[in-house]
Amino acid sequence: MFVSDFDYDVPPDLIATKAIQPRSAAKMLVIRRKSSHSPFQDSTFLHLPQYLKRGDLLVTNDTHVIPALFFAKRTTGAQLEGLYLGPTESECIQVWLKGKVVSGERIQLEDGRYVEVVARHEKEAILNVSESAFRSYLDVHGRVPLPPYIRREREKRAEDEGSCDEEDYQTMFSQRNSLISVAAPTASLHFDAELLQSLELAGVERLSVSLGVGAGTFAPLENEALEKNQLHREPVRIPPSAWTRVTEQRARGGRVIAVGTTVTRALESAALRTERGESPEDFYTDLFIYPPYSFRVVDGLITNFHWPKSSLLAMVSAFLSGGSGSEKNSLAPSWRDVYDYAIRNQYRLFSYGDGMFIE
Repeated sequence: MFVSDFDYDVPPDLIATKAIQPRSAAKMLVIRRKSSHSPFQDSTFLHLPQYLKRGDLLVTNDTHVIPALFFAKRTTGAQLEGLYLGPTESECIQVWLKGKVVSGERIQLEDGRYVEVVARHEKEAILNVSESAFRSYLDVHGRVPLPPYIRREREKRAEDEGSCDEEDYQTMFSQRNSLISVAAPTASLHFDAELLQSLELAGVERLSVSLGVGAGTFAPLENEALEKNQLHREPVRIPPSAWTRVTEQRARGGRVIAVGTTVTRALESAALRTERGESPEDFYTDLFIYPPYSFRVVDGLITNFHWPKSSLLAMVSAFLSGGSGSEKNSLAPSWRDVYDYAIRNQYRLFSYGDGMFIE
């Protein structure tokens, strides 16, 4: 397969730049992969309990999005934009930097201090500052790490900056002591207290795992041959009790519903590690899921609409065509069928947009 197999035209007016309120009012496209009739049904996330079964296990990502976006300037006065990525083994930090900066240069942060750029390679740079010091700096001066396209679209439309982004771009499952992220697990942004109460009353069970979403989630697939691409590594933390609950659910024939591609990646990676005799609890994953793929854990997927030619769209395509087990589902719509339908019916796209439930 080729990356270009996952391309489509994005209608600019459907790019969501603001979160909808209340969260569960977002539109939800229900996709029935095994239906011999129309596979599509229009709904909203508030009605999700109607499409789940008593005893279904809903798995969410409790990662915490930090204010990872920061600004600085060169000694020439030129402005820089950066994104915190994490610590290095040499007690420095790794960042993405947008601007003409070279190794050995000193840049000035917004609090007036200078830090040295130890190394620079393409977008990535190493800054000579400790993780604890820079995290403290971000707590004061950092911004919400919205995807760049949201800021671009807001500028094109002359929209005000989102005054509620700090709250809107954080899921209600977020735990500050969990793994940190520089992008939100956006499928979870559709959940609010009213929806959770409805799910509980419907007998739907829930647990959380952690996957720290890295900046690589914004990175394009660089090799046209799909299988030759290698994804970024992301940390995963699955408590032993959570993995036991997942395996028990599978053993008794119950459904596991993943809220988002991050949860899917975490659970499927854990299953593959278990097959190899490795611990499924704390690890890093670079799992790239694309067609054909035999899903070992996930029976249903809640997800948003993703960018063209992205690894996330390839994962959705794999889930539509296969799902649990290796046998291809001939009744399932293709990803292109799904996106054509969504665009015709004015579904809002991407991080702040609407979503789908594939069962």
